[in-house]
Amino acid sequence: MEKKEWIEGCKRVFTKLVKDTLWEDFRFPGGGMAERHIGNCYDKLIMKLGSVSAERLTDFCICQVYAMAQFHKDYRKRWNISHSFGDKAIERYMIPINHRKKHEDRWLNCFELSRSKYLSMVEDHSKHPLAIFIYPEYEEHTKRRWMSNKLGYLICGTSTLMWTPFSPICRKCTNAPLCEKRTEHVHPELYRIRCEAWRKQQNE
Repeated sequence: MEKKEWIEGCKRVFTKLVKDTLWEDFRFPGGGMAERHIGNCYDKLIMKLGSVSAERLTDFCICQVYAMAQFHKDYRKRWNISHSFGDKAIERYMIPINHRKKHEDRWLNCFELSRSKYLSMVEDHSKHPLAIFIYPEYEEHTKRRWMSNKLGYLICGTSTLMWTPFSPICRKCTNAPLCEKRTEHVHPELYRIRCEAWRKQQNE
């Protein structure tokens, strides 16, 4: 992962984690100083680990927000970017994950959250082996021909990769709710990256 990706990914994941678990109105500090702190953190992690992946970014942010959650509620008045992206934050993260993970995961579970939710925010779906099937436009002819037809629901299930939010035909089809559930059951990973790519596009 490049430094720019790390900086943007950390701001996105860290902000979402804090909003989901601590402070709903949290806004990540703006300005060059905040980015320099995150960038310096990246440089030091690269020196220690050799590389930084989407998984490590996610684990790092979870580690830091979990640490914030252990303080009294007035900690918010004292928190600053260096607390979560400075040298002590790196030391905290370098504790073997097996010693941290069960506590962090138990904490996430209290909010019905998971690591995978935040990992999906920084995964590069363009490199995912199923990415070419997020929106297979060549299936539109078949979908259009059988749109909203009871028989079409069966045909789509055998002749296409079924529901995708990128398909204008799927969005119009009356079978879409049922087909979406079927797609999630039959192709869970494809369904996941389709939904994630769609949400990302809508938020851009």
